[in-house]
Amino acid sequence: MSVYEALRDALRGKDPVALATVVEGPNVGAKLLVRPDAPAVGSLGNHDLDRVVARDALGELEAGLTSTRHYGTLGEARELDVSVFIESFALPPRLIIFGAVDFTAALAKVAKVLGYRVTVCDARAVFATVQRFPMADEVVNDWPDRYLAKVGDELGPRDAILFDGAGHLMLWTWWRLRDRLRAAGVLIVTAHRAHRGPVVVRTATSPELLRELVAELDPTVGDAQIRDACHEARCDLRAALRSLYESAWINRPAPDPTH
Repeated sequence: MSVYEALRDALRGKDPVALATVVEGPNVGAKLLVRPDAPAVGSLGNHDLDRVVARDALGELEAGLTSTRHYGTLGEARELDVSVFIESFALPPRLIIFGAVDFTAALAKVAKVLGYRVTVCDARAVFATVQRFPMADEVVNDWPDRYLAKVGDELGPRDAILFDGAGHLMLWTWWRLRDRLRAAGVLIVTAHRAHRGPVVVRTATSPELLRELVAELDPTVGDAQIRDACHEARCDLRAALRSLYESAWINRPAPDPTH
């Protein structure tokens, strides 16, 4: 099977796949198709280069990123002999919103613009209807724990969960849900207070999603710094962003007094 046939079949089957193409250096135009849990198709002209690029392509695919990476002719890091364009054809990330309340519709619209596949889930069938949430890809009438038991294994670091109205949960129910909620890369939990809108009581993220977010704000921040910030913040999104911001502010060069 050729690279293009394998790519066609993957796209038709909606399977995640990454295509690596040499754009500079030896064997310009050579291609390598990489899929999770499947042998690679094609070659970039060298076995060692194929092995290293396949590893990096799977990492980019998991994060949903497309980028150009540089290698030595044998796949060495920090070399510029070969430039490889890695294009990710990843499934859209999922956003699962528990709670069919009024602001859920506005959030679902924004999430669709950002490229998420949106699911609205609420056990109250009178509230969770397709008529109220036509922008959602899926509207489910079920309890959160039962729905997560069905789809929890499908969630990954690019997916997000919003749990609205956590203040109404019994403590034992929250503890039962907590482990299943950890499967997603981002977790936002809100509670409602009298005469106020939803209040964020917890956020969580993964190094992969934090890297994707920070890349839009400051592409000079390195992967190691992002991993450290995520670890120190125990994956709390706000704390990790605050740590990176303070680090960038502290380490930024002092203004030149002559200008």
